[in-house]
Amino acid sequence: MTSVEALAEIKRIALIINRVQPNHHALDRMEERGAVLADVQNALLTATGASWQAEHGSWKVVGGVDLDGDGLNVALEFTSDLLVRTVF
Repeated sequence: MTSVEALAEIKRIALIINRVQPNHHALDRMEERGAVLADVQNALLTATGASWQAEHGSWKVVGGVDLDGDGLNVALEFTSDLLVRTVF
């Protein structure tokens, strides 16, 4: 899958909020940053790029913003949903 294809698929899946599932680490990072699931969903929907991180086995999704307009990047993997591994 190319980066362009991955970003398109991420945005397609992120349209349905119950398909964006944060793991425990992501929930901890979200709490630290004052982010809620809707912020993560918005960041995915507004993202401008995605790149594969082989060393982490995840996609790095960048250029998105949370509901307040602040930058929020996401690392995730595709499962049957989008498993959010961390936010930064």
